Amino acid sequence: MKFPGPLENQRLSFLLEKAITREAQMWKVNVRKMPSNQNVSPSQRDEVIQWLAKLKYQFNLYPETFALASSLLDRFLATVKAHPKYLSCIAISCFFLAAKTVEEDENSSTKGIGKRQFLWMFRI
Repeated sequence: MKFPGPLENQRLSFLLEKAITREAQMWKVNVRKMPSNQNVSPSQRDEVIQWLAKLKYQFNLYPETFALASSLLDRFLATVKAHPKYLSCIAISCFFLAAKTVEEDENSSTKGIGKRQFLWMFRI
């Protein structure tokens, strides 16, 4: 393996800087401008987070589910300027994705057997 010398390091640094400036010139981020009154306010976000916390307790889910749901919601709101009327739909979608990711599927061991068979196996 050949280790680069100082000239190779300078050349590599020059090429990287050139590529970064070319990328900055060519890559334009498409950010849509929306009126400020249509953005989700921090208080609206807090209300939705409290609602998600109530759902977490109501369905007896893991704390990680709530943490992931709130993280997904914050990431989405940081990326997309959402209208407040869609906030509950966005929040429940984040909650659903978090539950599908974190929560375990309940596999009942009693599927396919009757009550008598289950009690008989329990006594053994």
